[in-house]
Amino acid sequence: MQPANTVPLPDEASPWVARTVSIIIALVAFGAALNVIWVEIFGLTGYSAYSFNEMKHPGEYPENGTSEEQMEYNESLLNWEIYDEYLQMENELNDSILNEIVLIFGIVTFFLGVAASIMIWTRHEKMIPVGLAWGAIKMVGDIWGAAISSSIVADFMEGIPGGGDWAWIAHTGTLSAGFCGTALIALVVIVGYVYKPGPEIPESGFHINNQKPPLDGN
Repeated sequence: MQPANTVPLPDEASPWVARTVSIIIALVAFGAALNVIWVEIFGLTGYSAYSFNEMKHPGEYPENGTSEEQMEYNESLLNWEIYDEYLQMENELNDSILNEIVLIFGIVTFFLGVAASIMIWTRHEKMIPVGLAWGAIKMVGDIWGAAISSSIVADFMEGIPGGGDWAWIAHTGTLSAGFCGTALIALVVIVGYVYKPGPEIPESGFHINNQKPPLDGN
């Protein structure tokens, strides 16, 4: 017998279609929860080459130094400029609303994703609205966050020598966030198409006539 509040499963549809999508949604939801924990503990930038190495300005240029000392100074100055640009990027990220976006959308994505995963696994009648709401909320959060971080990271790359040629890579994060969100929504739509209940077949007139009592005792 079909459990209550579930969508009828056609004979030709395998239950593992829904279960596979359910597992994917659950993994994404738990990934969002882990990302929230990571950001709260280690910050938006996490660990980097500068996390445990505070650099200082190399000072004045050694005009009277040897060529080797001058080369070492130029290299140290370049590294310090990159370090300074990185700190500015880190401050901009922390001063933006990105942390709030990650926190709020991450929590909602987790709890709504768990609910959607359970409903799709059991083929609950509300699985499609909940699944679509989850996918839409996750995509909005990912695109919004990626748009903010991509702009800040692109500015950082343009501020370091040679980085301007590769600054466009930072903006691909917004496109990838939109693509991933669309793919997740598409999976939910596929589940809704596969397990969509078909129209009921009315009882035939022959069946109804057979249920009528005979007339005149015949």
